[in-house]
Amino acid sequence: MNGVSINDYSNSAPGGATGVNLGVDAVQEFSVLTSNYTADYGRTSGAVINAITKSGTNDFHGTGFFFDRDSIFDARNFFDKAKIAPFRRIQFGASGGTAIIKNKTFVFANYEGIRQSASSSGTIHVPSQEARNGDLCVPSADGSNPCVSLALVAVSPLVVPYLALWPCPASCQNATNTDAVALNSTTPNHASENYFITRIDHRLSSKDSLSGSYFFDSGPQSQTDPLGNTVHEVFSRRQLATAEDTHIFGPALANTLRAGFSRLIGNINTPVSGDAVATDTALAIAPGAIGPPQIPISGITTAFGLGGFNKFKHAFNSIQLYDDAFYTHGTHSIKFGFAFERLQYNILEQLSPNGRMNNYSLGAFLTNAPHQLNALAPGAR
Repeated sequence: MNGVSINDYSNSAPGGATGVNLGVDAVQEFSVLTSNYTADYGRTSGAVINAITKSGTNDFHGTGFFFDRDSIFDARNFFDKAKIAPFRRIQFGASGGTAIIKNKTFVFANYEGIRQSASSSGTIHVPSQEARNGDLCVPSADGSNPCVSLALVAVSPLVVPYLALWPCPASCQNATNTDAVALNSTTPNHASENYFITRIDHRLSSKDSLSGSYFFDSGPQSQTDPLGNTVHEVFSRRQLATAEDTHIFGPALANTLRAGFSRLIGNINTPVSGDAVATDTALAIAPGAIGPPQIPISGITTAFGLGGFNKFKHAFNSIQLYDDAFYTHGTHSIKFGFAFERLQYNILEQLSPNGRMNNYSLGAFLTNAPHQLNALAPGAR
C-alpha cells in the first residue's frame, strides 16, 4: 500500500478478525502482478497487489454508504432447524477529500465499520443417555453392526461432572442401542471492526512533493465452541504509517524516497466467558488451569473448558526504507535503488492451556481410565 509492504507475520494480506478487507473507498488505483517481476518485487513468488490511496482535490468530494445483510433473505441449509440460523452484518462508512491550501496541500480520509452477529449451523455428537448410564454398545464380530448388544460398565463418580459438557436433550435421552447421538447445533459469533485511513499530500515546489498516510484497522470477533459451553475471542489490530518524498532533479532524473512502519497485534482464542461446568475449577486437572481439560473422545465432539483452546499472542513490527531513482537518456531508461526492511516478531504460544486427554474411547472415559495427558509445565503460563 503506497509502496510499503503490509503483509503480516504469516505473510498474508491485510484483513481483520472478520476476514474482510475494509477501506475499498480509499483506493485510487491498483495493479496485480503475476509474473516477470522487476527487481523491486523479488521478495515473493506469488502474485503482488499494489494499491495507491486517494488524494484530496481542490473541491470537496465525498461518499457515504450503508449496507445491511440479514438472514431473513437467506435460504435454509441442510443443517438448519425449522428456523434459519440468525445472521446480520452491517457495513457503513464515509470518505471525503479536500484542499487545506488550494493547489498546495490536500487531505483525504476514509472510515468504514462492520458489525456482525452471525451463527453457523452444524452437527455435534454427544454421548447418549444409555452410554452415560454405562450401557455401551458391543459391535458385531465383523464390524458390520455397531451395536448388537449392550454391556454394562461401571461409570466412575469422578467422571459424572464432566458429562455435563455435552448437552443431552430429549432426542439424546430417548435414543436406544447407540453410544452417540447426532444433534443439530447453532454456533453464534459476534464481530465488530473499525477501519480508518487518511492521507496528506503537500507540494513544496514544482520539483518537490511530500505525501504521508496512516491507517488503523482494529476489532474483535468472539465465537462459541460447538457444544455451547465457552466463548473465546480473536482480536487483531493493524497500523501502517508511510511517508514519501519525490524530487525531480531535471528532465532526465527523478528520485523517490519512501519510509514505512507497519505494526500488527493478533491475540487468538482469548477466553471470554463460560457456563458453570466450563468454568468449574474443581474439574481442572492441569497446573494453573482455569477449567476442565480438552477431552477428545472417539466418535464424540471434543469438549473444552474455558481457556482450553490453543492460545497465541502475536506482535509484529516491520520497519521499511526504500529509495527509487529513474534516469532517462535518449531512448534508454534505467531504474535503480535499494530496499531495507527490519522485522521484529514476538509470539507467545500456549498449546492446550487446560491440558488435553489423548487416545480416549468412550468406555475408557466413563470408567476413568485415561491413556495420556498433555499439559503445560508448571509456571509455563
